[in-house]
Amino acid sequence: MGNSQPQRKKLVIIGGSFAGLLILDKVKEDFDITLIEKKDHFEWICSLPHSMVDLDYFENEATVDLKQCISVDRVFGPNVEYLQGMVTEIADDHSLKYKPTEGLDSDQGLQDIEEETCQFDLLIICTGSVYKINEKSAKDAATIFSIKERTRLIKKYHDRIDSAKEILVVGGGSTGVESLGEIINKYGDEKEYNMITNQDRLLHGFPEGLSRRASDYFTGKRTFKDLHLNQYFSPENNQSEDHNFSLMCAGMDYYTPFMNFNFKDCVDQRGRIFVNQYFQVTNQDPTQQEIGHPKTYDNIFCYGDACLSCMQEVKNVPAIRETSYTVKKNLLAIAYGGKLTKMSYAVDQVAAVYYSKWRGFLVLNDLAIPNCATLLAKKSIEKTFMSKFKNKCCGKFRFCIYNFQVNFSSCYLNTCCCCCPCSKRRRYKERRAALRALIAQHNSEEEKNPLFKDGQEERMIELKSK
Repeated sequence: MGNSQPQRKKLVIIGGSFAGLLILDKVKEDFDITLIEKKDHFEWICSLPHSMVDLDYFENEATVDLKQCISVDRVFGPNVEYLQGMVTEIADDHSLKYKPTEGLDSDQGLQDIEEETCQFDLLIICTGSVYKINEKSAKDAATIFSIKERTRLIKKYHDRIDSAKEILVVGGGSTGVESLGEIINKYGDEKEYNMITNQDRLLHGFPEGLSRRASDYFTGKRTFKDLHLNQYFSPENNQSEDHNFSLMCAGMDYYTPFMNFNFKDCVDQRGRIFVNQYFQVTNQDPTQQEIGHPKTYDNIFCYGDACLSCMQEVKNVPAIRETSYTVKKNLLAIAYGGKLTKMSYAVDQVAAVYYSKWRGFLVLNDLAIPNCATLLAKKSIEKTFMSKFKNKCCGKFRFCIYNFQVNFSSCYLNTCCCCCPCSKRRRYKERRAALRALIAQHNSEEEKNPLFKDGQEERMIELKSK
């Protein structure tokens, strides 16, 4: 009796995004898990720039059938259940409501489906972000449920790009730059190209050398007409002829309407969900000075693109992977007792950005390293995860090699290379200092507030007794 293992808690994961599947893989042995995802597929969203010019690649390489992956192949083991449904409301801190979406292409007809209830001990929200591309709103992109409908949409982009004589890419971030690079790589001088961004340079937020190299490459093309900086795009002023096409790549959006009922004070205007230093959902904006005593939901977490943390970290594969260890520890601590682990004040910015097939950069914080194999490196990472999700025989081996490489690079950045430029975790010293001060203030408030401290201790004792 004394050596009996504690009964596994029920963990519900909202969202089969990259963050959702990654944390699912990390805690698959520790919980009885239900993954609720409105779509019938997982898409490697980082490959979207290439998918729009290569439809076969999208269908065969960039997507995974979730039912096959989770329920048939049992990639994540026997403790995982997959429910295809759209969460409509988090009713309280132990239940949510959802509508089944199996068999639906989109949200048309969803209003006629009755809500169902799902209970949980712990909840983690991993709904990711939405690349709107040419949709009018985040809702238009977020309410596509079937691979059939998503393929139809990607084919529409593919056909419009293929038939256009002149293309305008709206947005000078990594998605816009990589999309333009993919289009130029396929069509060369057959088309004319333009780009517009509201920033003073391309790839704002990355080292300036990367921005300069990308700008020089595009403007040096014979059929590249104009690079418009510090300008906003207005669809009303855009020519609407069939031979012109404007590709919207102006950032990400977030779709979290299920928070609007009982948790509306826990999201910002863009739909990002506030989390504290433990990735627990809270009603306190972590980027602002703390006012009063914030309400924190101990057993509800948010992780990945959808969360807004005090780190304000760049949301990409390396950052999500690095923070996943903290999330796992805290899920286990709340479920079975233990000490919560705080997130670090910042995570390393490790990114790979390409602007042509053989031109790109590896970015390590403030250091940008020219790399002719950037695209190949990104494809290798994609293939590593997708082969695992598709249960291919080489998947586990590739995943072990990838983990070794990432752990080595993390050690290099944080230990062996602490005196080099790439070890700086934030681009601006003032911003780093402000983040440290903000976290120090949070820590002091927790120590001064006996209600918080006593409540946390009582909560830990209660969880341990269970």
